[in-house]
Amino acid sequence: MTSRWSRRRPQSPSPPDGKRAFVCLNLVNKIAVLTIDGQKVTYDKALDIPAAVTPYNIDITPDGKYAIASNTGAQKNNADAEVIIEAEGPHPHVIDIMTPGIGPEGFTISPNGQWAVTALLLGTTAKPDDWFKTRGGELVVMSIGSGGKLTVTGRAALGAVPEGIAISPNSEYAYVGNYADKDLQVFQITNGKPVQVGPNLKLPGQPASMRGVAR
Repeated sequence: MTSRWSRRRPQSPSPPDGKRAFVCLNLVNKIAVLTIDGQKVTYDKALDIPAAVTPYNIDITPDGKYAIASNTGAQKNNADAEVIIEAEGPHPHVIDIMTPGIGPEGFTISPNGQWAVTALLLGTTAKPDDWFKTRGGELVVMSIGSGGKLTVTGRAALGAVPEGIAISPNSEYAYVGNYADKDLQVFQITNGKPVQVGPNLKLPGQPASMRGVAR
């Protein structure tokens, strides 16, 4: 196997081989590791990875080096965790934890591997008389740096109960569906800063999820 570092220059990581998958075990606060061999899929419980509180969404960087699990179980006005996992090697494991804010339910990684983007619920799902109730959520853009480190680069206001989120194939636009408001917001990402493009787009129903082009 080629060493990560060459005497001449750093080597680019190999593309993922499609032989491993990660699954959120929501109720037990862990990430399962699946091994894929053609049509055969196996699960080794010994490889379970701790994932803070209630992992809800997970995505993998395009180079297959990192998996990032977004947790939503802190509840009320408590900040939730993004758990960064080293996805390569025989024993995937947590290498870093950070928080973008409260309730990062919708989560995705851009096709170019530069950005991780999440939609914070904040207090939009709270009862009207709860002290932490908010009218809208918040979009958070994070850069993915060395060692998979996440750093917040920009934020923008969202509507009520933002859940679905997707990134354009060229990694320049983020799309967020606001479940309670029945609409869609479009943002252009410039140097890590999200700027809304045009007015909110009304939808015929409540957008609960969204998916971009498969990598």
